[in-house]
Amino acid sequence: MGPLYSDIKTKKRFRTRFLKSLVNLLDRDSQSREATAPVDIDFARFIVENLMYLNYGAIEEVHTVIYTIDRIMSSSGISLLQSFESGDKSESMTVLAHRSVVLSLLVGLKQNLKFSYNLTEAKCRAFDPKKAGGVKDNKAAVRTRTLGMFEWADIPYLEKAPQDLQQMEEQLQAVFPLSP
Repeated sequence: MGPLYSDIKTKKRFRTRFLKSLVNLLDRDSQSREATAPVDIDFARFIVENLMYLNYGAIEEVHTVIYTIDRIMSSSGISLLQSFESGDKSESMTVLAHRSVVLSLLVGLKQNLKFSYNLTEAKCRAFDPKKAGGVKDNKAAVRTRTLGMFEWADIPYLEKAPQDLQQMEEQLQAVFPLSP
C-alpha cells in the first residue's frame, strides 16, 4: 500500500479520509448487521500491518489512525464484551472469536504506532480531527523507534482461526481475561 499512499498523501483531505477508510474496514459494527460471516482475519492482518509500516508524512496522520482505532474500540469493543459477557447468541461464537482477533490486532497497531512515534496516551486523547490542524499536528512524522518484523505472539489464534468452542473461548478470554 506504500506506493498508493505516496500518491494520496499529497492531498491532505484525501489522505486522512483514506486512512480512516482503511481502519474502518475492520469495524464490524459499522457494517451491516445482516452480515453474519466472520471477519476475515488474514485481511485484517494485511490492513493492520500495512498501516503499521506506512511512511506517514505528518504526525496528524498517525493521530488520525489512532483516533479511528479508539472510536472502533469504544463501540465494537464494548459491544463485543457485552455479547460475550451476556451470552448473547445473536452472533455465533465463531464471529465473536474472529471479532476479538481483529480487536486485538487494532490494539497492537495502536500500541506500535504510539511506540514508534513516541506518542503518549495523553497526546493521542488530546487529538481532535475536527479542530483545524495546528503547527503541532502538521509537523513531520518521524519514527523515533524502528520496528523489525512484528510478531503477534499475544494473539492466540491469529495464524489459525479457532476451530472449536474451547479455542473460541480461549481467544475471547485472551481479549477479556476477567470475563466469565
